[in-house]
Order: sequence, then structure tokens, then C-alpha cells
Amino acid sequence: CIVCEEHCPVPEKAIYTVEVEFKGRDGQTHMVLQPRVDPQKCTGCGVCEHVCPYQDRPGVRVTSANESRHPDNQPIPVFSAEESPYP
Repeated sequence: CIVCEEHCPVPEKAIYTVEVEFKGRDGQTHMVLQPRVDPQKCTGCGVCEHVCPYQDRPGVRVTSANESRHPDNQPIPVFSAEESPYP
């Protein structure tokens, strides 16, 4: 929904989205936009996490360096735009 990207206070926007394919319960392939964070631009302010409409499982989670989490709560992959495997 890109709410996190819209609210990112960094002028160059530390958040960008990529289109990702997945198979739903119905067996059909679906495309969704997933947020990605550019660590070179991110200030760690947490605005993105707090404005996400999915409060129970936000699309972006801000964590401290080396913070441990349960595997179900792992943050999304972080890539700089140059490192991203997505076009």
C-alpha cells in the first residue's frame, strides 16, 4: 500500500517497493508489493513501522543491530538499491 514509503521522512526515501510473486492458498499465483529498506538512507526513526496499517505484523520492523527475534517475526530482507536482486 506504500504508506510507509509516503511517510518516510528521508528526502530520498529509504523505503522502496518491489513486486513479489507468491502462491496463495487457492494455488493461484499472486503479485504483491513488498517494502524494502535501503540501509544507506534509513535513519532508524521507526515512522514506517508505526504508520503501517498492519499493526500486528507491519511490513517494516525497525530493530536494533543484532537484535534476536523468533523466526516468525524476522524482519524483511534489507538490500540497498544496488544490491537488490529485484529489477
